[in-house]
Amino acid sequence: MEIEIIDSSLSGYSEDAKNNIKEAIEEYSEILIEETDKVEKTHRSRTSSSVKEVVGSHVLEANSNLKENFRQSKRDKIIIGILQVLASILSIVVGCMWDSDANKINLPMFIFIIAITLLILFAQFYYTVLKER
Repeated sequence: MEIEIIDSSLSGYSEDAKNNIKEAIEEYSEILIEETDKVEKTHRSRTSSSVKEVVGSHVLEANSNLKENFRQSKRDKIIIGILQVLASILSIVVGCMWDSDANKINLPMFIFIIAITLLILFAQFYYTVLKER
């Protein structure tokens, strides 16, 4: 497939910038074609009629199905919210505990709070990214 870009729309761009734009457009078009192919295959496999064309409503339906399949539950949203609040508060506590004078820092408590903060951040990462897969 050949994509044509009008040179006048890229006036003032360096050659390197023009090449980067062309590469990005080619990458985007490949991704778009892959997604369109998925919609077409899904529609054709479910349609029993002789008309197997994909129209805009089929694309919207595929988008809503995608959102439904990857939607977080209410419980997960509440857990994520609580984890975000805890991580924010503990980050502020760690910042308040920090002092450039090492003798003034309660080191075991400081390390303990940092460890708890990291555990909360890992749990938040799990609920937002890993649990969806």
